[in-house]
Amino acid sequence: NNAQIEDVVTLEEHRSRGYASALVVHVADEARRGGADFVFLVADDEDWPKDLYRQLGFEPVGLYWKFVRLPG
Repeated sequence: NNAQIEDVVTLEEHRSRGYASALVVHVADEARRGGADFVFLVADDEDWPKDLYRQLGFEPVGLYWKFVRLPG
């Protein structure tokens, strides 16, 4: 079983208090307890959250590609 964590956002007036970090760790732990063998999230390689996720114990496992074909 797999579990994906996505769309974690903190309201601006509540940022820098560790709420999102605590939530991500809690949800990952709950997913494991619920039987998930693989718990993952997706982060942009060019953005800061990937560093936070590493601090929370997540390890990079690969790259994710998106493709678009524009009209014409």
